[in-house]
Amino acid sequence: MSENLPCMGYRPIDASTGKAGAFVWLTYKECWAKSRAIGAAMRNLDLAPLSEDEEPMRMVGLFTKNRYEWVIVEQACNAYSGVVVPLYDTLGESAVSYVLNQTGLTTVFASKEEVPKLLAAKGSHAEGLPRFQTIVQFEDATEQERKAATDAGLTLRTFAELLDNGRANPREPEPPSPDAVATFCYTSGTTGDPKG
Repeated sequence: MSENLPCMGYRPIDASTGKAGAFVWLTYKECWAKSRAIGAAMRNLDLAPLSEDEEPMRMVGLFTKNRYEWVIVEQACNAYSGVVVPLYDTLGESAVSYVLNQTGLTTVFASKEEVPKLLAAKGSHAEGLPRFQTIVQFEDATEQERKAATDAGLTLRTFAELLDNGRANPREPEPPSPDAVATFCYTSGTTGDPKG
């Protein structure tokens, strides 16, 4: 059956050498289970509340280079009526602040290397980006990283924590309507503020 065939793969990076190892494959069944767990956790923890716009959306930021977890979060949004807002890894602090402010994002899934940009954006914005409350880091988090987030007025969670929450508290998918927005994408902002 196709559910047991390879769906997505990644190459783990050896921390001491920086070299990529052999591919590790996730089956379709594993990818779907992870997407459902992340989607359930987003709802359980209210990480993507309805926006206060004319057309309310449940937006979630994604700030990382390509990785399989990006697709897992995207598919979780597709299954639970979320809207992905990609943030490019080349965006500077002012562009990140601009997108966070304009969309009213409350949660951004991010790689460890992008978290400092999110912390700086939270601290540099005049109003402190009051809706922006949570970073979900794809990698494990140290106590020092959690403290830095707390000091910036944010909660730092990990992808693994959300997987655990969603597995322990499953929810049925809540698919969007056929005319719903799936992705709210911005330009790179090379000639001014990014445009949605």
